[in-house]
Amino acid sequence: MRARAAVATLAWLTTGCATVLGSKQHDFSFDSAPTGAQVFVDGNPVGTTPLTVNLSNTQSHTVVFKKPGFAEIGCQLQKGTGAGWVIADVIFGLVPIVIDAATNNWSQTKTHECNQTLQPLPAAGQ
Repeated sequence: MRARAAVATLAWLTTGCATVLGSKQHDFSFDSAPTGAQVFVDGNPVGTTPLTVNLSNTQSHTVVFKKPGFAEIGCQLQKGTGAGWVIADVIFGLVPIVIDAATNNWSQTKTHECNQTLQPLPAAGQ
């Protein structure tokens, strides 16, 4: 029993917390008023609002909403370093810090949704 505990502890101490426990993918939700706007993530069409899309949680994303008769609008889903991962790594020692810093697994997308209000384009001749 002690051998298993020792192996588990060694495995934990030799990997980074975010590397082991952090999610690489996440569900992101997109909505617009009015609904039915086409959503493009990083230049690729992913569907129409409202929708949920599973995307990489380890990078920033550019989101654009398009609907005929309305101005195009977008948002940026930024990645950042989660303080919780850093604190957990510090508690467990130098090796987890080095691993998570080297793999950049501390950085994950901060916001998991983008909701936009589309503005109508001016009528022709106005």
